[in-house]
Amino acid sequence: MTSVSRLPDTIYASYCLPRRNLFLKPSWRLSLPPALFRGLFWLLFLSIIVLSLAPVDHPEFSPNDKVNHLLGWGVLGLLGCLGWTARVRLVLLLWCASFALEGAQGLTSYRMFSVADALANGAGLLIGLAIITLWGRILALFRVNSTQ
Repeated sequence: MTSVSRLPDTIYASYCLPRRNLFLKPSWRLSLPPALFRGLFWLLFLSIIVLSLAPVDHPEFSPNDKVNHLLGWGVLGLLGCLGWTARVRLVLLLWCASFALEGAQGLTSYRMFSVADALANGAGLLIGLAIITLWGRILALFRVNSTQ
């Protein structure tokens, strides 16, 4: 019996998602260069570092600090996944950076270390990764259906 992984793409694509191209490839991006996403990524990352270590309370427009962490790091993960192809490594590296930022907050006299904040950061990063992954799969599905 032939395993699914050994079937030709044309047979496999007729009843399932394609094996390759499940993630966004550079040609599928929103017609914007990856350098733009990388620049926005670094701008947001530096902003998060400054806001994480600045002696300010959470903004008044959001009643929940965890929502701020989820949204900020989620957009950061989204931009990172659009700018680079090593997405899982990038998300893991950013999550380690979020723990390092939380540790740096614990070293200040006006902030405190919070594991819940680091977990919210990781959840945001995973949401950003999931959005890019699902978007790539949707585009791959439409591409397969349009060639049939």
